[in-house]
This record gives sequence, structure tokens and C-alpha cells, in this order.
Amino acid sequence: MIDDKEGEHLLLKILPEQVSSNWDNFAPLIEQSLPPTVTQRRQRMANVLHAILKEDLVAWIYYDKDRNERYLATTQLRTDEVSLVTDLLIYSFTSLGQIDQRHIINGFKTFSKYARANDCRAIIAYSANDKLVELLKHLGASANYKLIQVEV
Repeated sequence: MIDDKEGEHLLLKILPEQVSSNWDNFAPLIEQSLPPTVTQRRQRMANVLHAILKEDLVAWIYYDKDRNERYLATTQLRTDEVSLVTDLLIYSFTSLGQIDQRHIINGFKTFSKYARANDCRAIIAYSANDKLVELLKHLGASANYKLIQVEV
């Protein structure tokens, strides 16, 4: 559990056992925001659950100051095998209610703390939401690259 000093938000790391026992609730929320590279329709959610149980993928839930659920996210620590640089990938990010700029900023501050604690160089995320991209760019994020995916 990570809480900010002002009590503005609470970002909870959900235990793998909690995700597993509530999989019927979590699965559809995670599935709707999987990265564009995840295509194995039959197996993908089984693979996601397996990764969460192995703790390769971490599930998080964000609560606002009134303890309303605002979003569910999953993250993965990824090390590039060539450069040996570790990044925190926001694997999925799903709104659970109205999200405002403050919720995004607070959550990313907390993800940054988690990433630094795990020796990450950066946080990486896929997003098709232009408002989110512009907000994060305004906060100093770079969005210089485009995902290019060619089916084979």
C-alpha cells in the first residue's frame, strides 16, 4: 500500500490471491485495456492471470481521497536484454469511474516512486487516449515514438 502525505489518494497493490479469488470481476476490467500487442484471444486472460499469480504482473487499484475506486492498473518490470535497462511498463489501465487530472498525476507520482525503488529508468505505457497523452506530455513525458505493428 502506498499513500501520499496529504491523504489525497491511496494506491493499493492487490495481492495475487485477491486477484485470483475475484478474477470474474478483475478479468473484464483488465481485458478492455490490454496493450495492442496482446492478440492471443483464447489464451490471453489465462496468461494474464498466470503472470499475476507469478507476480510478473502487478495489479493496482487507485482510490481518491473519499475512497472511491477510480482506476485499475497492471504493471510489469521489464529489462531489455540488450541494454540491461529496466523500465516499468503500465501494462493495462482501466477507468472505474470519472478520472480527473489529479488522479492521473497522483497515480503516476506513486508509480514513479515504485519504479525508482525497483531501479527503473522510466515508466512506459501504451495509450490511445489523446487527452491522457497530452496531460502526461504536459507533465514532462515524451511521446516521440509510435507503435508500429505489422501482422505476420
